[in-house]
Amino acid sequence: MRIFMSDMHNAIPFSFGKVFHALGHTLLLAGHSFQKHDKYKITYGRKWTQPEVDHELRLSNVKVIEVQELLDNPPDVIMIMCDAVENDILKLWSELKMRCKLVYYSGNDNQPYNFNILQNLLAADQGTYDRAVRVGKHVLKYWPWIDYELFKYEGPSGNRIVRTYIHYYPRLFRIGYQIATQAMQTTPEIKWEVIDGIHKSKTPQLMRESMATLHVKELEGYGYAIIESLACGRPVILYRPFTKNRTFMNWCIDGQTAIIFDNVADFKEKITRYAEDEAARTAMQDHCHSLIREKISNEEQTTNLKTFLENLK
Repeated sequence: MRIFMSDMHNAIPFSFGKVFHALGHTLLLAGHSFQKHDKYKITYGRKWTQPEVDHELRLSNVKVIEVQELLDNPPDVIMIMCDAVENDILKLWSELKMRCKLVYYSGNDNQPYNFNILQNLLAADQGTYDRAVRVGKHVLKYWPWIDYELFKYEGPSGNRIVRTYIHYYPRLFRIGYQIATQAMQTTPEIKWEVIDGIHKSKTPQLMRESMATLHVKELEGYGYAIIESLACGRPVILYRPFTKNRTFMNWCIDGQTAIIFDNVADFKEKITRYAEDEAARTAMQDHCHSLIREKISNEEQTTNLKTFLENLK
């Protein structure tokens, strides 16, 4: 299959590129002509060049496609990756719908998609999955592929560094950023860093150098950075009001793989205790990397995705 998507998350094209490679499919990413096309403009998400794909993703089955080429040679599948591109992609699909299938993907709980049009759904989040099942759509609860080799565990760390890996954090998630900033100000002895815009290959080492990952984000579902941090053996620090009914709570267990706080005073107490108790910290880090591999099996998810794609409506 040739499968087209508009990139809306740093980890998405790599994750789907890897699983499609395993299944023998080609992933098509939107080129720069989609930014300014009169009729089929896609206004959100990154637009790629082939040299960027070759350098950053290093996957032979990921190709860049421009508007006219896509219209002349339609893909087998078009994917809608978030509600910000839904209208743009539907306009494009309306031109091609007799020649290709439409698949929705949801990574955030209760994605506000048009369920009158939605027929095929890959759901990383529980909320949208439940909605789709209730109305009889072709749906798969799919937890995307994780590079466990890249994000491998290399032992515990007591370095008093806590990092966050939320893209455009201060601009896109202002509430979460404000809460995180207030919380970290209670522990000046710990270094806090916001990491953004770096090559994917550099993220694991940054995670392994730290003692935990702060992920205070008001909109989240699956949580790539959460899972990658756990795979590296680093627990995640979460704000409890942002965790209710979230998919990532399948692997974020308070006191085992996650430190969940209710307010800034609670944050200070828990983070100070975690930083100072070496034995408990080491045990927690050891548990993180083993639990996430039990929860998310790349092989199982790939097999399920294969069946899903073979039965698209």
